[in-house]
Amino acid sequence: MNNMGNKWYGYYNEYLNDENISNVLSFHNKTTWIISENNIPIVSNNKNSWIEENEGYNITSLPQIPIDSIDLKPNHSPANKGSYRKFTDTEISYECLSTLISDCFCSNKGNFSRSYPSAGAMYSVTPLLYIFRSTSNLRSGVYVIDSINKKLLMINDTISNQLKKAIHVSNKKEMLPSSYAIGYAVNINNAIGKYGVRGYRHALIESGAMAQSFRINCNKNNLGEFCSSAFEDFPLAYESGLNIKDFPIILIQWFGRIDDI
Repeated sequence: MNNMGNKWYGYYNEYLNDENISNVLSFHNKTTWIISENNIPIVSNNKNSWIEENEGYNITSLPQIPIDSIDLKPNHSPANKGSYRKFTDTEISYECLSTLISDCFCSNKGNFSRSYPSAGAMYSVTPLLYIFRSTSNLRSGVYVIDSINKKLLMINDTISNQLKKAIHVSNKKEMLPSSYAIGYAVNINNAIGKYGVRGYRHALIESGAMAQSFRINCNKNNLGEFCSSAFEDFPLAYESGLNIKDFPIILIQWFGRIDDI
């Protein structure tokens, strides 16, 4: 999948700063995982101790000692729902899947807005749908979600073993978490075309907003989900049918039916 066939072609060639592209890709590549089999980094005991002291639902990051403290409404309890990692084998109907994807990623009537913000309305993050087991209406494969025309565009009709290994990296030999996943791929040239290097920050913010929208809509449809960065970047993009330079994948969000919610 290459982004050079769109309306930005002339602009990319004439105006994009090669140094900006190089700087963004250099930084992005430092965040990627390149993992040989059975070579997942092991966390030291000291670091494990630090992590245990600084993670969990009761942890918060406050920048400094406050000069005042004001209580929020004391009797209000948010109805938040967390991540789910255990999914059933129950198929998600096409009607449910179609509604979920449309509500999360597609434009509203008149193409005026989507369920998440995008700096400068650039919409630099492309959502992907992974189907690992054929359903009644969809073949297994990798689909691009066309947010404007409200379509699923298949870009890969083969779920290879290499793709399965790349999308879910684990110390344990285990099956994929679910038969369904969303991928978030950044169109690098589009991201920095308007705002330069800062556009990459905007794309990261956008992907987070998209994932949150997806979580909220999963909850509405009695589905569970969780976000993951435990994947091998370059093989995943390649096996998905993407150009690994133009469309790096920055987040995977697994989802599926659960026993209760």
